[in-house]
Amino acid sequence: MAHTQLHRMSSRPILRAAALCCALVGAGCASTQPQPIASYMEMTDQDEAFARGAGREPTANTLYALAKLLTAQEKEFEAELVLKNCIERHPHYLPSYNELADLYVRQRKLDKALATIDAGLARSPNDPVLHNNKGMCHVLAERFSDALSEFTIASDAHPDDSRLVANKAMAAGMLGNYDESRNLYKTIVPPGEAHYNLGVLCQARGDEEQADIEFAMAKLYGVPHTKFYELDVD
Repeated sequence: MAHTQLHRMSSRPILRAAALCCALVGAGCASTQPQPIASYMEMTDQDEAFARGAGREPTANTLYALAKLLTAQEKEFEAELVLKNCIERHPHYLPSYNELADLYVRQRKLDKALATIDAGLARSPNDPVLHNNKGMCHVLAERFSDALSEFTIASDAHPDDSRLVANKAMAAGMLGNYDESRNLYKTIVPPGEAHYNLGVLCQARGDEEQADIEFAMAKLYGVPHTKFYELDVD
């Protein structure tokens, strides 16, 4: 999921707005956990030997990469089994928890996603990626107070990561904490963009009066309301 820019959000259902603001951070981002390999073809020599049927114990990278491959092929049932196997064999390999939780989110099984993330946090209680992803699950359930708590833990651990700060700003805005949200946005984007993002959040909350104020301020900074666009997240 892309993280380098803040997403504009649809002002229709809150769920759409939240999903666009707070996507799962990919395994390995802003974390001390092992970096996952990019594709199944980039395995180490040992992993390749196993893949050829050498009979060696599968490494975490092997299982993780296979699950990613299966997911790309839309074989989610098989991917789920592989990820569960990876967690069972390599319980300290955090990318597998994030990937399995992401799979459950796509299937709209938020309870399973949260349970998976909590299992990962039991292994690594301070991991910012897991906390961020737990916050995302709360956002999708419209539990914005819980989401803000998780995003705060994540962003406090990595205050220079704009993606984590943006998620915290979004949750604060959805709770109606406009000053907090605006100030957080201003730490990662120009003032006009901060007002604009808050305006979209106000629209998502049904606060058209405050939205108009924020969009007017954004326009003063040269950010026209015509920049608004909608994305589907069905």
